[in-house]
Amino acid sequence: GRLFGGGKKNEQQARGISNKEAGKFESAPVTRIKDANTPVVTPDPNSASANSPATTASSSEFDRHLNKARELLVAGEVDNAISELTTATAINQKSAAANNLLGVAYESKGWRDSALRSFEMAVTLDENNAEHLNNLGFLLYKNGDYERATKYLKRAAKIDKTNPRIWNNLGLVYCEREKFDDAYRSFAQATG
Repeated sequence: GRLFGGGKKNEQQARGISNKEAGKFESAPVTRIKDANTPVVTPDPNSASANSPATTASSSEFDRHLNKARELLVAGEVDNAISELTTATAINQKSAAANNLLGVAYESKGWRDSALRSFEMAVTLDENNAEHLNNLGFLLYKNGDYERATKYLKRAAKIDKTNPRIWNNLGLVYCEREKFDDAYRSFAQATG
């Protein structure tokens, strides 16, 4: 401190801060991030705590975060939606709906790798949900992986035969693969 005109040696000593000084610092909410390296602890379904009020409370807390995230996505507040969805997936890692919405939020930010992981997790958790399959297939189409996109979009179309968005996306993939007869049939199915 004395080299740079910082004063006497005693003035440079570390000291504690008072409550008044501590009040000047802002606190930020802490969100725990769980990734592939975080161990997954699953409760024993036969234990008494599986149906305890704490489990019910965490379920309602999960629903609250998920619903808030949906509202934020509709309002265009993607960053806040990602925060809510991250909290929701921390509460319930096995929620396909939360992972799917997280993929939608990541994709809207342009974070395709994160979106892909979230959509893949949603499909893994609920492999018969046409919306999740469609979202994964369409992202694969946007990434240029037409073979895998076809696979997931065909599965989605098989589950939900009347969804025009799925058929339209499948038609787009067929066009890129130069399968124009299949593309025509898909677009015809999309428009009725």
